[in-house]
Amino acid sequence: MKKSYHTKNKDLIMDYLDLHKEERISASSIYEAIKEKNASINLATVYRNLDKLHNEGILRKFKTAEDDCSYYQYVHQNCRYHLHLQCTHCGKIIHLECDFMDTIMNHLLKDHGFALDCENSTLSGLCEECRKELKYV
Repeated sequence: MKKSYHTKNKDLIMDYLDLHKEERISASSIYEAIKEKNASINLATVYRNLDKLHNEGILRKFKTAEDDCSYYQYVHQNCRYHLHLQCTHCGKIIHLECDFMDTIMNHLLKDHGFALDCENSTLSGLCEECRKELKYV
């Protein structure tokens, strides 16, 4: 088992991720935020650390339909058991833990032979706050 090293840069990245647990985060947004604090870091270091954290199962990595950018998010322990909703306006991630989704997943399996992978499934739309802001009530 490989030892996980803690460097100053990794700690800065983890601190930023910890403050933004419910958001999709790009490497460039982490890089810019850390640079604003006058910390010495380069974008390649951010990508390298994010890839390591993804490979360790600490982060989810995904792309959106809008752009070709990779985004990251903390993996909660129960993420593999529920779906995720992602706001296309603000990027907020909502963990969808409701019984109705179990009904849909059972329907997909029984009637369509399709087993949904919750850990890697994200539905896109507008969150309640953005619907109000954009007047999509």
